[in-house]
Amino acid sequence: MIREYYGEEIAIYFEWMNFFLQWIAVPAALAVIIKVLNSIFFEDVSKSPLSAAFSIGMALWASMFAVYWKRHQKSLRILWDNLYSSEHKIQAIRPDFVGEPRLNHVTGEIEPDYPASSRIIRYLESFLTQFLITISIVIPFLICCYNFTGVITENSPFKAFVIPVLADLAKPEAIFDVETNWNLLGTIAQVVLTLILNMSFRSIAVWCTDRENHKYN
Repeated sequence: MIREYYGEEIAIYFEWMNFFLQWIAVPAALAVIIKVLNSIFFEDVSKSPLSAAFSIGMALWASMFAVYWKRHQKSLRILWDNLYSSEHKIQAIRPDFVGEPRLNHVTGEIEPDYPASSRIIRYLESFLTQFLITISIVIPFLICCYNFTGVITENSPFKAFVIPVLADLAKPEAIFDVETNWNLLGTIAQVVLTLILNMSFRSIAVWCTDRENHKYN
């Protein structure tokens, strides 16, 4: 009814809000349950494995939400008789795409073609690159940050990852004493370093994506 009166641009907003509210209901309910359990069993919420599991679950939830929303959009195009919108026009081939000339049976034109088997190898290369970066840079970086911000201590469940030189910085009367506001300096340093690493990783991700030689944007 909203679409018939106001048009599709307004209707799609309400459709998205309804879809989002339906999907957010489950993690919202879980968040309340985890909040209650943390208040009962954990004095420090940052050390709760439930909070960590919930964070990972929300990352997966966000990915699934995006996938299913795209599927729902396609069903709306059919229901609203808008299947042949401008978004479904034939896409232009990327200028950087490289491949062997081959006849496209859809357009009837000679176009460059890149075999899927070669792209799978590039996908594997991208995965290995990101995996090596994660275990060699990201995880050590997080362990260091958690040490000098006082998250990982000798009394925490993750004491196997204690680095004494950094953990001492968060002890009482140290520069990053967790009981004082100076601890914010460690947090700010972590944020700044994270932003720098994100910019570097973005460049690496773009490089890996370009190597995968995608035909369309």
